[in-house]
Amino acid sequence: MRQRIRDISLSWRLTALYVAILAAVLTSLGVVLYTQVQYFLTNDTASRLQASARPPGGPPQRRGPDNGYEGARLAELAKKHLRA
Repeated sequence: MRQRIRDISLSWRLTALYVAILAAVLTSLGVVLYTQVQYFLTNDTASRLQASARPPGGPPQRRGPDNGYEGARLAELAKKHLRA
């Protein structure tokens, strides 16, 4: 076996070593990246679900970019205007 390895030229042996190192680095980087993205997405989804959840029997949450504040303020101004 050692004789076969010695028969291969140095350039081929270095190329094989480089390919093995590159494959190991890329594999470990992929595993780390995959686990980090999975952890982030799981936590982000859980926090969004908790934020949008409401207690049973509670009033529905307002939707929209202003969370209903602008609509409530406009309704209050309209009531004041109609009373005057």
